[in-house]
Amino acid sequence: MRIKRALMFWILWWGLFYPLSFAIGSPVEVVFSPKGAIVKEVTKVRVEKKDGQIWAAIYLPPGADPKHLRIEVVKNRPRLYDYTVHPASIPFTEQGRAREKRLEELKKNQGALVATLRALESQILFWQSQAKGRVKNMIDATNTASYVGKNLKKLIGEKYAVEAELGKLEAEITRLEKEGKKENGWEVIVYLENDPGRELTLIYSYPLTGSAWSPFYRLEALPGKGEILFYWYGEIAQQTGQDWYNVSIRLIFPHREPTEALPALSSWVFRPSNSSKDNRAEEVHLDWAVGSTHLPTHKKIRVKIVEERWPAVFSYLSRPRAVEGAFLQGEVKFPAHREMPPGPAVFLIDGVTTAKKTFAFSGKEGNFLFGSDPLVNVFSHLLSNEAMLAEAPSQEWLIKASNKRPHRIELRVEEPIPKSQDNQIKVSPSYNPPPTYRTEDLATWHLTLSPGEDKTIHTKVELRKPNISGR
Repeated sequence: MRIKRALMFWILWWGLFYPLSFAIGSPVEVVFSPKGAIVKEVTKVRVEKKDGQIWAAIYLPPGADPKHLRIEVVKNRPRLYDYTVHPASIPFTEQGRAREKRLEELKKNQGALVATLRALESQILFWQSQAKGRVKNMIDATNTASYVGKNLKKLIGEKYAVEAELGKLEAEITRLEKEGKKENGWEVIVYLENDPGRELTLIYSYPLTGSAWSPFYRLEALPGKGEILFYWYGEIAQQTGQDWYNVSIRLIFPHREPTEALPALSSWVFRPSNSSKDNRAEEVHLDWAVGSTHLPTHKKIRVKIVEERWPAVFSYLSRPRAVEGAFLQGEVKFPAHREMPPGPAVFLIDGVTTAKKTFAFSGKEGNFLFGSDPLVNVFSHLLSNEAMLAEAPSQEWLIKASNKRPHRIELRVEEPIPKSQDNQIKVSPSYNPPPTYRTEDLATWHLTLSPGEDKTIHTKVELRKPNISGR
């Protein structure tokens, strides 16, 4: 008993202080870009000594790019002189452990089903052999055939059921094994010149695909307060198969590709200035420190990057001949250049969603369209339509605008100027009230509506036809 206790204590002590020679690190810092991530890990590994070589092993997760791996040794500063990389199966992630456990259960069940199937086949062979050479007359033959047939029917039915269940189980085993191969990572063997002792700490970083961030926006118009509430989130996901705990996260934009070689310099030549802008001067690199957080694998989390209140000048735009309603827009002037990469956005007016669409912005001034406001309505309808056979046929239209908001609004109404495709027919539109301004193609009204106020625009279009009778 004492020997067993001593042995168990030794095994636990060794496993606690001297783990397996390989190690799967835990990220301490991750820099996410829209196309991938740069992961920094710190790992304590056991040092191995064999055949005159000193080495330690680490594992990189699926999606890691070992071509751009950077390794640093921190304890006792042993000299690292080489490392090798090759694909390796890593069943030590949370998903890998669950898969291995499931595979173990399935293979146990597979063995039990195969044993059952072999037993059934033996019983079937036994009952098939009972009818051979053991019948003395027709009555014996009939009784034997009935008895043997009944047992064979039962056993063959059981055999088919077991075979079907075994087929499903083997298909599931094949699927899980293929999944495991797809999630293979990389084993990295780090070779050292001098002996650092039993263990050492490695710091290493590598690019990681399949893990990235994307922007998400929320813009809420508050026309009564003259403000836009702006929220900018980063949606982050990592697919390594391991949950990351207490990892420091940074988000950058745009994506920066790692380079192995220093590129050659191009000529620096001054040329006469022109009106076109230098794209390099306008390129903006964004970088946010999110802080430390828990990032589960195969799940997307959302972190807030920016929360701001933008002073805005709101107005409504309506084109009733195209669509009923009035669309709210907010004009914002920023004190400095702003850069917001493309991403999905939810638009709201006073807490009510009005649209969900892709949003992006670059510049110092912006006009943000929030969609149709249900409390401001603009529509047009036909009042009269005289027959085209009349000497001077005409149409009369009425545009009605209604403001149900508790504050004053500014509304711009746009209507196309009617035209004729026949040069002999003259089209004469008249408006009441007249447009605020008018071009060859467009009539525009600027209206101010108080709370609860309605306003109308009356349009009459007359067509003058040529005198066909010659009078």
